[in-house]
Amino acid sequence: MLYADQSRALSRLDRIRAAAAFVFSTPAAIVLIAGWPHVGLAGSLLGSLLAVVTIAAAGYLPLYLGLTVERRKRFSWPVRFRIVAAPLLALLALPLCTSYSRLLAWLGCLAIAAIAVLSARRALKRHADADSIPLLPLELLVGDIAVVLIVSSQSPRAATIGAVGLSLAAVLFLVSAEGRARWYGIAVVALAFVCLPAPDASLPVWVVAVSGAMLVGAAAGTQLLMAECTRHHCANVAATVEELTAFDSVTAEHAEEMLATATGILARSWNANPPADSEAVGRWYEANSAYYLYDLAQFHLAYKHIRFMLDILSLSKGRVLDYGAGIGDLSLELARRGHDITYLDVEGRTKAFARWRAERDWLEVAFASEIGEAPGPFDTIVSLDVFEHLSDPLPVVDALVERLAPGGRMIVTAYFGATKSHPMHFDHDIDLGAYLRAAGLVDRKSFAMKHLRSQFLGKRGVLVFEKPA
Repeated sequence: MLYADQSRALSRLDRIRAAAAFVFSTPAAIVLIAGWPHVGLAGSLLGSLLAVVTIAAAGYLPLYLGLTVERRKRFSWPVRFRIVAAPLLALLALPLCTSYSRLLAWLGCLAIAAIAVLSARRALKRHADADSIPLLPLELLVGDIAVVLIVSSQSPRAATIGAVGLSLAAVLFLVSAEGRARWYGIAVVALAFVCLPAPDASLPVWVVAVSGAMLVGAAAGTQLLMAECTRHHCANVAATVEELTAFDSVTAEHAEEMLATATGILARSWNANPPADSEAVGRWYEANSAYYLYDLAQFHLAYKHIRFMLDILSLSKGRVLDYGAGIGDLSLELARRGHDITYLDVEGRTKAFARWRAERDWLEVAFASEIGEAPGPFDTIVSLDVFEHLSDPLPVVDALVERLAPGGRMIVTAYFGATKSHPMHFDHDIDLGAYLRAAGLVDRKSFAMKHLRSQFLGKRGVLVFEKPA
C-alpha cells in the first residue's frame, strides 16, 4: 500500500465531509433557530443533539463502513448503534412527555424501536454466513420513520425535530443500503417527509422548505461520500489482490475470498485446539502463517488502520526498527521516505511477502529474524500489535529499550487480552506504561495525539515514550 496515495485520497474525502457537513448544518441551524419558540428548550436541545449526531454519522460511517473488506459490518454495525442510541434518545425525549397522550406516544416509540432491533438481530442470525442482507437496512429505516412520525404527530411544532430525525434515519440507512433497497428507502424517506405534520400558523411555511433542503443535503452528502469511499476501497483491494496473486501464485478470486475469511479461519483454528505451551504456540503460528498473510493484508485496508499508519509515519524519525513488522507496509513506506529501516519478524509467509515487495520496488530494507540481529541504536522503535502474541513480552521490551538511542522515540501498543476475532492473544497483566517509566522513559503522548489525530493513536493502549537525551 502506498501511503502517499492514501494521504491524498483521505484529504479529498475530508474535503467532501466538510462540504457535506456545511450543506446539512446550515439549514439545520436555521430550522432549529426558527423552531426554538415553538418546541421549547428541551425540544431545541434534542433537535440540536440529533443534528450533531447526523453530522458525525454522515462524516464517519461512510469511511468506517466503506473502507473495509468486512462487508457484513455494514449490516451489523447499524443494529448495534440502535441498541445503544435508542434508549439514550428515549431518556432525552422523556421531558417532552408533558401529557398522557405524549407519554403513550413515547412508550409506542420504545416498542417500535425494540421490535425493529429484535427483528434485525434475528435476520443477522438467520443469515450468519451471508456477506449481504439486502432488505435489512430497509427494515430498520421503516422502524426509524415510524418513530419520527409518532413524535412529529404530537404537535405540528414538533415537525422541526421530526425533520432532523428523518435526516439521521436517512444517513443510517444509506451507509448500509445496497442495490434496489437504496431506491426503495429513498422513496420511503420522501413519503415520510410529505407525511410530517403541516406547520401551524405560528411556524413559518418556509421552515418546511428549509427542512427539505436539510434532508436532501444529509442524504446527498452521505451518498456522495459513500460512493467515493467505495471507489477508493475497490482500488485499494484491487492493488492488494494484484500483489497477493503475483506473490502467492493464486487466482484473484481466491485472494479476495481469503481476504474476507482468513481472520475467521484463524479464530476457529485456535478455538478448536488451543496450544498448551509456548512451543505449541510457535508451531501453531508456523502452521497458520499463510492465513496471517491475508489477515494482515485485510486489516491494512481498514480506514482506522490507514489513518493510524499515517500518524505513525509522521511520528517516525531517523533510523527506525519495526519490530513484529508483519507484511511490511510500514517498513516499506519508511524506506520510500528515506529512513534507514530494519524490519524484524519471524520467518514465514508474511516476511517473505515483505521481502518480495522490497526487492521488487528496489527498496533498501534490512531484514532480521531475531532481536540480536538489530544492534541499534535506533531513533525510533515501532512495535504494533505484537506483545499480546508473546508468552513473556517483558524481556523483549527490555531489549527494545536498550536499543533506543538517547532522545529516541518508542511507539508501541499494549493491547492485551483475547477478543472474539483474535482469541490467540495472551492476557498479560502488565501496566506497560508504568514499566516503561520505571525504565527511565518519558511519556510523550500529547493532547493532540490523544484527541485530535487518528482513533487508534488516541487509544490508551497506544504508547508514545522517549528516552531522555
